Amino acid sequence: MSRYSIELYFDPSLENQVLKSWNVLARRQISSHLIKIESRPHITLFLSPFVNPPRLEDALKSFCAKQDPLPITFFAIGSNSSEKNVLFLVPKPSVQLLQFQERLCEVLRKDDTRKSRKHQ
Repeated sequence: MSRYSIELYFDPSLENQVLKSWNVLARRQISSHLIKIESRPHITLFLSPFVNPPRLEDALKSFCAKQDPLPITFFAIGSNSSEKNVLFLVPKPSVQLLQFQERLCEVLRKDDTRKSRKHQ
């Protein structure tokens, strides 16, 4: 089953800082999974297998065109306990970030970007 996500990407400066950290971790053989899968540093805002992609794209284009950049602060490092040994930065849940995600969820609910589970 396909899964769809909405990801918040960083400005080039922060993205480069995160990529440098990933490379240090890979050289020290701590974690290299995100480099191997060619992931891009991001914050996942939404994840679901039940999405109507064309409706989602239309809703997102309109929503994103109205948004300003968000200040992001990270306050911890987390890990997934799996054989892939994925480490990740944990964003501080600022008012701006939480309001952004709340507005996004409202758009997704309003535009009904889901597809019915019975059509899977």
